[in-house]
Amino acid sequence: MKFILFCVLFLPLLSFGQEAPVSFLEDMREQSKADLIDIVGEKADEMVPLSASVRKGKVYVTWGYHRGQHSRSDVTFKTPDGTFTIHNVLGVDRPSNSLRSYIDPTKFTQPQYNLHFGYMITDKIAIEVGTDHMKWVMDMSENYEVTGTYNRDFWINGQSYSLEDLREAGYNPPIHLEHTDGYNYPHLGVVYYQNLFNSINKRWSVDAGVGTGLGMLVTKTNIYIADGLDGSVRHNDNNYKIAGYGFHADARLRISFRTRNNIGVHLMGTARGVHGKVEAAPFLDNYGGTIEHTGINSLQLGVMGGVTIPVFEGKKKKQKRTK
Repeated sequence: MKFILFCVLFLPLLSFGQEAPVSFLEDMREQSKADLIDIVGEKADEMVPLSASVRKGKVYVTWGYHRGQHSRSDVTFKTPDGTFTIHNVLGVDRPSNSLRSYIDPTKFTQPQYNLHFGYMITDKIAIEVGTDHMKWVMDMSENYEVTGTYNRDFWINGQSYSLEDLREAGYNPPIHLEHTDGYNYPHLGVVYYQNLFNSINKRWSVDAGVGTGLGMLVTKTNIYIADGLDGSVRHNDNNYKIAGYGFHADARLRISFRTRNNIGVHLMGTARGVHGKVEAAPFLDNYGGTIEHTGINSLQLGVMGGVTIPVFEGKKKKQKRTK
């Protein structure tokens, strides 16, 4: 009779090559622990480990750094003295060259970082919030086409030029523009994880993930422009401003290790594409005006590390044990 009951319950799972439902695994684990706890005490949790693929209810935080590339964009300066556009501008990132910036607690937010918080709503799907601290610097090493009008003269080597004079001479306007503190992208997204490998003891796992989401672009724009009436350079490190919006898609590969207290640590490689649209970054806070970009496509390649904590999962198990 027991053999027939075994066949009815388990052969369908074996014949179709399916994994047992997560709720079944959890119930069997709790029952096994209940049978052992009188003998070995709390060590029962180590003797009957939870599968690394059971993740629902866990919270994770991830921190890392990236290198970035940006597509070209048209940059339009809308000022009280006129509106002009520098076309097809190349923007580059600015990584930190100092190792201290990455390890000094007072400086580690200066490089191009990524910070993500996630909650596993199922064993494979997570809701994630975070911010990408990107940097965008205008590359003035090449000549650009400039259109529009501007009522101030620019100064180059002590000589004044109108915007039309600059166009005829083949000069760029003497402007240094950067969003380096930064070209920030706070966002909300969803991530799907697919388990690729679990070790025999269920402590090591490898997962692939894909994600998508949307968010805001918060810029802190730094600008120098040589158009002072006395030949001086006007400069302003503008305040933070919600200047536009963006959306992203990414892929990630994560290696995780689960400790005996069910806390996980992980290392992850990421590739993320962000499409951003800056509509109204400040020109000069104390003078007025805005800066607008056409759409910028950015690619981030990064390395991140983090920790996973069974916050809500732990509460659920504790309730089961008190029954």
